[in-house]
Amino acid sequence: MKMYRFVVGMSVCLIGLAAFCPSASAETGKRFSLGVKAGGGSMPWMSQSWRAGIELGFDLNKHLAAVVDVSYGALALENSSSSGAYYNLKDTQTWTTTPISLSLLYKEPFGENAFAYLGAGIGYHFFSRTIDSESDISGQHQKSSQKDSFKALSPQVVLGLEFALGPSVSLKGDLMYAFGTISRQETFSNLDIRQDINFGGASITVGVRVYLF
Repeated sequence: MKMYRFVVGMSVCLIGLAAFCPSASAETGKRFSLGVKAGGGSMPWMSQSWRAGIELGFDLNKHLAAVVDVSYGALALENSSSSGAYYNLKDTQTWTTTPISLSLLYKEPFGENAFAYLGAGIGYHFFSRTIDSESDISGQHQKSSQKDSFKALSPQVVLGLEFALGPSVSLKGDLMYAFGTISRQETFSNLDIRQDINFGGASITVGVRVYLF
């Protein structure tokens, strides 16, 4: 919740700055852009995580743009159980994700210094999971660690606002939703277990976009 409050607060500041920023056209005349962003979103099982990334964009014309985006996110989940002095169990799962996405955006100017955009694309997600287990059963203390990874494709949609602070610098806010589910086969204690992972979900980020040339 703290991350979402931060993003909401940054979004309010972005809108406030847009109301007082110097007059500038949303059409910069520069076609290449470079941006940075940060915010929060969902990872496996709709848990919240932080994320940050960079983007490279190219304006095809006044209304169409292509954007390549690379971001990184992390999340830690903890589960523990105990029964008096007989046993204590604790598992910590650390997830990281690095999606690389390509989106085609349709942009529509409004006012003198802003435009909204709507788009769709596809993302290639690299996931890594580390499970650290610690147990204390009848005085026997044990630790173990397991690492695995997987990759998956997912379609996505993007909704955003951009406010020009000058001829080459803009503030932007994005809402992205990825649709992603993958099934994995894992073996535990000689048993084959199928695991369905829903890695899709929404992310909200705010950032800065600079038009280079």
